[in-house]
Amino acid sequence: MNKKAFFFSALLAGMMLASCSSSEEGLRTEKTPDTAAQDGKYPVSFSAYADRGVTRAGKEGLMDINALRAAKGEDYADGGGFGVFAYYTDLKKYDQTYVPNFMYNQLVYDANAGTGDANWTYSPVMYWPNESGSDAQSDDEDKVSFFAYAPYAATSSAASGSVTDATSGITGFSRNSNAGDPLVKYIANFSTANTVDLCWGVCNDPSWAKIQGGSSQAMPTGLPWLDVEHPQTTSQKMKFTFKHALAQLNVQVDADADVTEHADDDNLAATTKIYVRSVSFTGIAMKGALNLNNTVANQALWLDYGGTTDLPYGETVTVKDGRRDGREGSSGAEATNETPAGLNPAIIQNDANNPTTGVTTKYQNLFEPATPAAIPGQPTDDEIAAALTNPVYVIPTGEAMTVTIVYDVETVSPNLAGYISDGTTHGSSVENCITKTIYYNGDGLSLESGKKYTIKLHLGMNSVKFDADVDNWDNTIVNTNGWLPANVSAVRILNSGNQITHATISTSDADLALTGDVHPSEAAQTLTWTSSDPAVASIADANVGTIHPVANGECTITATSTATGKSASIKLLVTHKYSDAVAGDIGKVIADNGYIYTNPIQAAEYRTSVVAVVGYVDGSNGYAVALVDADQDTWNNITNSGANMDVDCTLADGKRGSVPAAPTGTTWKVLNNDHYSAMWQAMGSTMNSAGYTYDGNSNKLITDAGGTALSGNYWSSQEYDLDVAGWYFDSGGWDGYNKDISYNVRPVLAW
Repeated sequence: MNKKAFFFSALLAGMMLASCSSSEEGLRTEKTPDTAAQDGKYPVSFSAYADRGVTRAGKEGLMDINALRAAKGEDYADGGGFGVFAYYTDLKKYDQTYVPNFMYNQLVYDANAGTGDANWTYSPVMYWPNESGSDAQSDDEDKVSFFAYAPYAATSSAASGSVTDATSGITGFSRNSNAGDPLVKYIANFSTANTVDLCWGVCNDPSWAKIQGGSSQAMPTGLPWLDVEHPQTTSQKMKFTFKHALAQLNVQVDADADVTEHADDDNLAATTKIYVRSVSFTGIAMKGALNLNNTVANQALWLDYGGTTDLPYGETVTVKDGRRDGREGSSGAEATNETPAGLNPAIIQNDANNPTTGVTTKYQNLFEPATPAAIPGQPTDDEIAAALTNPVYVIPTGEAMTVTIVYDVETVSPNLAGYISDGTTHGSSVENCITKTIYYNGDGLSLESGKKYTIKLHLGMNSVKFDADVDNWDNTIVNTNGWLPANVSAVRILNSGNQITHATISTSDADLALTGDVHPSEAAQTLTWTSSDPAVASIADANVGTIHPVANGECTITATSTATGKSASIKLLVTHKYSDAVAGDIGKVIADNGYIYTNPIQAAEYRTSVVAVVGYVDGSNGYAVALVDADQDTWNNITNSGANMDVDCTLADGKRGSVPAAPTGTTWKVLNNDHYSAMWQAMGSTMNSAGYTYDGNSNKLITDAGGTALSGNYWSSQEYDLDVAGWYFDSGGWDGYNKDISYNVRPVLAW
């Protein structure tokens, strides 16, 4: 084969990003005009979409648009941007026999440092191998494969792949001379100030317009940009979608003394303190190597830290308090050289001269807060609240998660000969150990990359109680109860076997069948059921938890144990389903369970997520507009039916973008212009010569529901001209435009 002509001067990447959502997606590329293909040098360009002490490498915290666009740092520990590896493979498809000979950990960053429009820059600029046009030396087409990760971390030596002094976060890479997939080595950190959200980039575009033959190259979505050929235009960009490779873990702990459920104001006895000694987890790993060439679409590929085999299974990760007293089953050097590893200083006691608050009845973050308390170990309520949701990022191993917590209950008692942990105060110190398997959605499933998990550990504290009844001197009856510390001592209300605190139902639904159980299990399991407002929800048989919805409203359902007198309650909302919406529901929100809520605050209280705002109701028919735009595309590609008719059309498969899945029984539609106009009118929009348009009235309902205001041009499903044009609308009204222009799409739930 003839020698190829290459141009390798400097590489300019046009990086364009928008916002990042709380799901695993979040950054979206903006539209840029194409430049007609020219003979000569074609720069390799990218776009990106983030599918939102210890020294560390990589910007700490959640990877979102602000983090990705942050200014380039001196040592890159706090800088923005992402890294790219690229492999030139001549005419062959990529395999593990190649080294990164085109790019190695190439930094791409926003030269504007997050101000104004993004100016994504990197150097040196690299150019596509040129085997097309007048400069071609053969009629073949070379291939380059691209792999990306974020946040960026600089290598101190590309030959070794090392990162200087990094003990957590991104700690290294595969070497620049190693053949095979690029690897990112990672060590997790239980200090929330030093935890790093590692992401990797995948292709989300099903086709790539290549210059050879003027055709499109099919691209596998959810995988890296593999075997990419010379583009048709100079402005084409490879759009990376960054997926979160880790699981976000937020663990909260509290002490619940003599109560059936959590309550901030039920305090422990003043003479009692609870200190966490250690917490152990299965189902997570603290170190591993992320293979950027994932083999299953949109699924992170984790290997052991050496990058040669699968993650180790069956291992336990333990976080300790740092006390060197030989307890917790340790012996020898392990007992006298224990080091702390990220527990919240307020809930441990490793310095007898500086007592801490310990575990209290208020939820506290199990892990070390990002911002230390002003008084070490004694945070204020505001400091506790600020640190409560600071997460850490961990590597999921695919195993079910168990949590084992070891804690001391210390009680001051001058009558005892022993001492508490300060060594001078008389009292008792009892070590407790509880192991719990964590269930998600009722199943013992493992953590998954790209998902958020909140675990609340309740240290259920039952004080020792005595009850005596004395009749005559020779006929004494003493009844005692001695329920010592346990995880639960309460009544639970269950729906389909899962404990609940809130429920939603409609008057068109069947009765809600609730059950309950009583702890301890030795107690009789009989419950009495009551409703605080039978006009909203009634109970026909007080011995059975069958709840009949009567009318819209809220009430409290309570189950009381006939054996212990303990009770539990849930809050019940009776409301419309979307299919039963009435005109008065316009402006209210539809959640992912299909029910209508007054606003996002009420939806969140009932453990649901808002997907749309009701915009139009006519009898049994209605529309609800999505809170965000779907993927931007051309008119012919926005619906499964090609958008070639004057009726509402179903949104095309794979085009939802950040729009959540539609509730069961409905689907996302692209409406024709008449139906969009009718919806804007119902939402309070104004009329001009071009018809009803979205304006401040419609957008206010959308933004009040937590959505993003409509802005710019939007397609409808209706044709303006059979061959070349479709209807689009903006804040000024309707017009026709060429179908091959990529405009925004705001889908609508239709029923």
